[in-house]
Amino acid sequence: MSRIASCNHRSWEWALPAMQEEQRSMRESLRVQRRLWRVLLLIAGLACCVAVPAISHAKYIKAVTYFGNAWPLNYWNSDVSRAPADFSQIKSDGFNAIILAVPWGEFQPGLSPVRFNDNAYARLKQVCSQAKQAGLQVHMRVSYQHDMYPGVELPAPARFDLLLAGDDLIPAWEQYLSRIAEVSGDCASGVFISWEDFWHATASMAAPMEPAAAVELSRRMGFDAWAKGHADAAYRARHAAVFNKFGAYPVPARSSSDFRMVYKWFDDRLMQHLMPVLARKLPRASIEARVDDDPIYEGGKIVEWYSHAQTYQVPSSPYLMTYWAPAMGAQNKSDRESAKKVIERFSYINKKISERTKNRIVIGQFLFQDNTPSASRNTVVNPSELSDFLRMVAVPMVSQTAGYALWGARDYEASVLFNGFFSLSNLGWKMNDGAWIVDKPTRMAELPSGASVAQFIPAARDHFRDTAKVMTLRLEAVGPGELVASYGGATQRVRVGSVAEKLSMRFPVSQVDTEFMVKAGRGKLRIGGLYLSDYTQAGDFRDVSGNPGPRFDDIRGLNKAIDDGVGVPSRLDVSDKTISKASGVFPPERGDMNWYAWAGPEVTARLLARASTISVRGSIRPSMFHTAQGCTLKALVDDKEVLSRLYTADMPIELDIPVPATQVDTVVDLTLRSSCASNPKQQKSGTDERTLSYVLTSISSSASGAVSAQGGQSVQGKTR
Repeated sequence: MSRIASCNHRSWEWALPAMQEEQRSMRESLRVQRRLWRVLLLIAGLACCVAVPAISHAKYIKAVTYFGNAWPLNYWNSDVSRAPADFSQIKSDGFNAIILAVPWGEFQPGLSPVRFNDNAYARLKQVCSQAKQAGLQVHMRVSYQHDMYPGVELPAPARFDLLLAGDDLIPAWEQYLSRIAEVSGDCASGVFISWEDFWHATASMAAPMEPAAAVELSRRMGFDAWAKGHADAAYRARHAAVFNKFGAYPVPARSSSDFRMVYKWFDDRLMQHLMPVLARKLPRASIEARVDDDPIYEGGKIVEWYSHAQTYQVPSSPYLMTYWAPAMGAQNKSDRESAKKVIERFSYINKKISERTKNRIVIGQFLFQDNTPSASRNTVVNPSELSDFLRMVAVPMVSQTAGYALWGARDYEASVLFNGFFSLSNLGWKMNDGAWIVDKPTRMAELPSGASVAQFIPAARDHFRDTAKVMTLRLEAVGPGELVASYGGATQRVRVGSVAEKLSMRFPVSQVDTEFMVKAGRGKLRIGGLYLSDYTQAGDFRDVSGNPGPRFDDIRGLNKAIDDGVGVPSRLDVSDKTISKASGVFPPERGDMNWYAWAGPEVTARLLARASTISVRGSIRPSMFHTAQGCTLKALVDDKEVLSRLYTADMPIELDIPVPATQVDTVVDLTLRSSCASNPKQQKSGTDERTLSYVLTSISSSASGAVSAQGGQSVQGKTR
């Protein structure tokens, strides 16, 4: 469960003034983009096929959050044996990555003393390795809040509140992260935490309370300790009387403009308290930032919007994870908007995010449609224009972001059953009157006559009980015998033959804790693959059985458009900072006379090759590396080396790299690799913490000329 679209999206008015200024140019841009789309589709149809290069961080990420035929709350106790077949299908659908949600509670049920779920870690290693073998990148959302694992010490949200509040749980959390690093080190491409898994803290602090309770909560959440050193003087002055009385600063009222301090505290705890730990334990650590702005009230009116931009800068990863839905920046009055209007807002929002981060944006939850009940009033793309939207969004996606992910590779049922496939034997089940688990041909529960299996279902496990009307049981059974199922005070009976069959039964939705039971009334039964659900999340890409859904062709078309290079530039330059779109290039800097960007030791840039050469301009200083052999710079086009140049003296880089004739007017990946690299801080020659190799000023696919290392102005980058 992590459908961001159900959150409190900022209203239409926040974006309207600035958007109006950009509407005219954006509309013209869209017209150009549509023409580019048609041209590139023609090129894609005429161009020769090229080999698919190995997975690279420079490749546009096209991902699905993967949870098999379960959902995130119970995937790790479901049937994971189907992963290789799923990954093959995911790859054939045009995706190149998956995201795995790794619940903290299920993987580390015990905190004091620490107790690990070794089976979960083994499954993570297996699934991660299988995804890599299938040619998919693996990104992990760690500290996912939701799970159903029995016996979790301090379950969510209390566990997450305590981690955010102070240092007590940091040692246990570090061990959880270290174990993830151990099992995923050979297969994972990146990791991130999400603001969403910790947001409960701000919700609890927003509840109305008396001063004494506000002080007690402030102490428990660590807000008081933070406020003493970080809250502004005006806040401390306004709450001096409470501080003098109770010895601590209170959580401010949600109706007060001082509540902005709570958001500042929240952002600071994520970035200064948790992210450094995550980055120490796992490589390429990022965060899914809250990119919705939150209203600040005073006197019953909105006086400002608070931006969580502090969380947009992530030094430990090239990526910033975000989310997007048509509801963002919209009116959200159960209205429908045209594809064109939603595209304009999509572009505007991502532009504003990019202006506040040096990281490349990956939309980790691309929620182009959402049937979550809590999102029922959200603005949506006009259903008749969804295909147009998914066709048109490719251009701003590629030009403004580095990747996207669907929430799920298929529709899923939100089953409230733990271990519904008996994959973990009888864990979570009561086995009554001789019931037991058999392994062949598949793992199932065997029920002699009169035997039963039962599971306690807390009402809180059913996230959709307030709006659902019917609870549906699906399972596979083989007899012969009579199957008796009960839930929520109702009982259903059905005859089962000697040939395996799929059964479906309906029950009333329970609003209280209840027990679910399946019993063999007469005869002997085997049962497996149990789902008990009152809600199906519909993404419409593939249905729950994996069959193509209404948006199947649209999503595959989006992936193909991205691969075909819709919106891919032919030139990257320091002057407009587009050089930063290349992997391995640091943000442009202003020198005494010129702009430049440090890079290396490896740079990868995706370009639309418009000519037979790719021009690379910059400079290299072998003298800074103190090597007698000089520095070798190699150029590869789609992972094939096409040029190598040795530099023995400080001089300009003026390379015109050949592009194979069959790849002109197609998308290519240019890679530059240097044999020289220096980290001034590590080598105690300066304070610069970056690993530096050479300076770049432009990469262009329209330049021509012979390979040269003479002439021109050398732009010398400065180190710190």
